Parts: sequence; structure tokens; C-alpha cells
Amino acid sequence: MKLDYTQTKPNKKIDMNLNLLKKGSHDWLVIVVFIIIGSLIGYGISFFKTPLYEATALVTTNMHLNPAGPVNEFMLDAQINHIGDLYFNKTVVQKLLETENENGLNISFDELKNIASVERRMLSSLIKVRHADPVIASQIASDWAEILYKTLQDAYPYAVKVSIAKNKLLLLEKCASAKPSENNDWKQVCEWINEDDIEQSISEAEDIIINNSDRTFGLSDYLNISQWQPAEIPTKPISYHRGSMVFAGGVIGFILAMVFFVLRNKKHD
Repeated sequence: MKLDYTQTKPNKKIDMNLNLLKKGSHDWLVIVVFIIIGSLIGYGISFFKTPLYEATALVTTNMHLNPAGPVNEFMLDAQINHIGDLYFNKTVVQKLLETENENGLNISFDELKNIASVERRMLSSLIKVRHADPVIASQIASDWAEILYKTLQDAYPYAVKVSIAKNKLLLLEKCASAKPSENNDWKQVCEWINEDDIEQSISEAEDIIINNSDRTFGLSDYLNISQWQPAEIPTKPISYHRGSMVFAGGVIGFILAMVFFVLRNKKHD
């Protein structure tokens, strides 16, 4: 018997999908019911999710930018980024942990890393802290910014001292290597220096740099820590989970409805 290859066989998967479009089909109603049930379940679960609040404090810096001088925009950019990195400096974090412990809040460094983030905004370095308690979030952020501000204020005089010593050292080394008879500019640059005292002056400048560099926290003399701003107590959570949980529940309900249709068709087959 010759087969007629022009005949088509119904595709059960396509047929199942087309059933949803048939007039009088109640499959759409089933889908809606599943979606509603899933959304309601997601809505109920959302009450068990703790909302998160974010508090933001900041430290503001002012820096002298002179295109014709030693400070350029790249140095400025690097120094401001460095201020943000100092939020997680070992000394700053240790002072913060001690402060929070005195305030009755027992928190570890690992917990701080999980709830905090640093952000740069123009000349300001922001510390953002997320916590389920808005008061605690504000407290940690404010204490953190204040501690960093005071630390930088204490470090600045050492930064100036080291910067002066470095500039003096460069000049002394230049004068030490130059010969007055061969350099007409020697007298203009080095006439204030006694030739016999150059080596001693170099040694003194090196001692200043070695003994004070750790106290500068990497700051530069052209940096000015102008102010710090405490965090306000946040009133609205940044993440409440409710909307996302309802949406996820609805999606799961839709998927379960599709699974229901597949199982139903297999049972009829």
C-alpha cells in the first residue's frame, strides 16, 4: 500500500497549547488561579523577610589643583580614591569596633565588610551601611566617618612634615652631586647650604621621612580634610522583598499551571 506523505499527524504539544485558545476553554482560568495562589503565597512569605535600611555618612576633602605645578588631576583622583580605601584601614576599623563595643554593639570585622560599602562622589568619600535596624545603620556610618575624619586630621601634620623633608632631600642630593665650578646655577640654588653640612642635612631629612611616613596614612601635603557629615536615620527601607516575592510567586504559579496541563494530557493519553 502506497503511503500518502501529504498527510500530517497532529503534534500533541502544539495541540495542548492550542487548547488554551479554544472558545469555552477553562485553561486560562486555571492559569490565573495558579498565578493568584502563587502570588498570595509569595506575599505571605514576604512578611518573614527583614527589610534593610541604608545609612550614608561622608568625609569631604579639598585639594589644591594647579595645572602648572606638582599637583595634577591624576594625583587628585588617586588621592581621593585613597581616602575611600582608608575606611577599611586596620587602625580605623579597630577604633570603630572599639567604639561600637563601648556603645553596646558587638560587631566583627567580617560583619562590617558584609554590611558596608564605599562610594566616591566628587570630592567626598561616602561610607554606606546597611542594617535591619535604621538606628544602628546610622550609628555605625556616622561613627565610621567621624573616626576616619579625626584620623586624617591627626595624620595631616605628619604628611606636611614628610613632604617638606622629601623636597629638601631632593634639593640636598642635587647640591651634593653638583660642583660649583661646573654649575653656574649652584650658588642660586645651594648657596644657603654649607657644603660641610650637606651630608648631615641629608641624613636628618632621611630620618624624618623614615620616622614619620607610617603616620601620614599615605596623605599628601596638598590635601585638606574639610569636614565630615553624619548619617541621617533612614526612614524607608532600600530592600523590602515584598514586591519581588509576589512576582516570584506569580511566576512559579504560572510554571506549575503549565506542568499541570502536561501531566493532565499525559494522563488522558
